[in-house]
Amino acid sequence: MEIQIERLKELVFGALVGGGVPSDQARVITEHAVEAQLAGKPLHGVAMVPRIVEEYKKSSPTTITIARDTPISALLDGGKVPGIVVATTAMEMAIGKAQKAGIGIVGGFNTGGIGILAVYLRQAVKRNLVGMATCNSTGTVVPYGSVSNILGTNPMGVGIPADPLPIILDMATSSITFAEIREALEKGQPVRPGCVIDETGKTTTDPRMVFKAGVLPFDRSYKGYGLGLVAEILAGPLVNAKAGWKAVEGSWGFIMTALDPEIMVPLHKFKLDVQRLIAEIKGGRLAEGFKEILIPGEQSQRNMKACLKRGAVEVEDKIIHALEGLQSGS
Repeated sequence: MEIQIERLKELVFGALVGGGVPSDQARVITEHAVEAQLAGKPLHGVAMVPRIVEEYKKSSPTTITIARDTPISALLDGGKVPGIVVATTAMEMAIGKAQKAGIGIVGGFNTGGIGILAVYLRQAVKRNLVGMATCNSTGTVVPYGSVSNILGTNPMGVGIPADPLPIILDMATSSITFAEIREALEKGQPVRPGCVIDETGKTTTDPRMVFKAGVLPFDRSYKGYGLGLVAEILAGPLVNAKAGWKAVEGSWGFIMTALDPEIMVPLHKFKLDVQRLIAEIKGGRLAEGFKEILIPGEQSQRNMKACLKRGAVEVEDKIIHALEGLQSGS
């Protein structure tokens, strides 16, 4: 069903508060979840809210504390606070450090899922900073040549300030996201072909095989595996978080980076050079069947603009009903 954006925010906020999440944290999660919904990422949008509430009730969260701090870096102990809140705090800290010192790197551990990276990348590019982010998660992805699900789906992202639209690259290092796997399991549906393997290494569309064997890297090769492994290390051992089979939900990690282009070149020159490169790409010859060439994140930004223009967004009826139930405490 289509719902007014402001009404959706009220519903999400009410569901979170009704589920016991403190109002200041609920506001942060609401903005993140609704932004993801507007961007056309429903599996990472408001559908996350019931699971966030469920995890909050089970995890006994405390507070976010600073475990380490330097002029250009910090490490946060999430204290089991919802991952979106911890990661939002981390990127704001990274931005503040970058504005003073040219670069800011902030990691976090002892927390859960952080939603979609694109939201954090937009935090940075709105301040004319390059944003970078990655996180880890429960082992579902097999290393190249293995049938053991050791690595997480481990997204990596980069945001680059540019005109007229920023570049927002947010990609899983796996061939399928965990949200897609969860949805397939909940609905009893097959996953996309060529993404999951069984215990013999043959591909299957059975989502249950994710937990017996695993998901393939996004390119089904050693390159995707390599990127996933790097993400696992950057968001695991580097930030005092768990990794591999020890990375159960609630013990995950992430790292956020903000970089001021002016430590290298003047901002106006950087943005102009990026703009020229984008123009070259968009002006290139089209392959058969294509009408235009998009830059990373462009379709999501178009989706957001369209939703904001009409003031409404599509949300599944069952999700609305679940949020209403949480809001009323039922």
